[in-house]
Amino acid sequence: MKKSELRQIIKEEISKVLKEEKSVNEAKSETSIDMVKKQLDALGVKYEISKTDKVRPFKAIYKPVNKSDKFYDKFEDIVDLFNLKDVVKSSINENIKVEYIKSLNESEDTWNAVDVSRKAEKEISNSEWNSRTTKKLDILKALNKAGKFKKEWDNETLQGWVDQNYSWEKLSRQFKNLKENNLYHNDTLEEGTCGYTLDGKKRNKPAGPDLIKLKEKILKQLKN
Repeated sequence: MKKSELRQIIKEEISKVLKEEKSVNEAKSETSIDMVKKQLDALGVKYEISKTDKVRPFKAIYKPVNKSDKFYDKFEDIVDLFNLKDVVKSSINENIKVEYIKSLNESEDTWNAVDVSRKAEKEISNSEWNSRTTKKLDILKALNKAGKFKKEWDNETLQGWVDQNYSWEKLSRQFKNLKENNLYHNDTLEEGTCGYTLDGKKRNKPAGPDLIKLKEKILKQLKN
């Protein structure tokens, strides 16, 4: 057999071995991820999975509120076991808070883009003026309907704000804050300090027997 042919055979065999190892590693990784998902699903915990990051597939795991100590013990066992603390969010409402702030920012941009100042009134036609004031009023009605204000206002009051050319800064004083919108869940009260609950019971404890068995199963798979 020629040396060139021998080199080609060795090259093909090495390539084959590498492909098999890659397939095995991917299968092991998927199995581990599936196990985590199964545990979280069993608790009814919401989470987000990255479509591109295979090394750190969990983008966020949302920690529910107002659950029992037993629930949190199981939840934290899973988080600790799979080293997922850095992706845990206090609740799914963290995303809602972001969306809430984003919606207000978008409303602010729209509000400021419509000029109904006295200077503008003198420079534009009546139809354009009416169009702008109507647009401003529609923005206020939408915010009012969405419950963004501290109280529900009548259309006459909203129209008055338009007529007075309220700035966004002045208008924002009428908004509920995040706590009033129930977008804060007293995160600082969900747990005590140093891993204890408010009643003084220690929450961070060693993993339960079921999760220890699960960990052993995963380690066994990774070694095989």
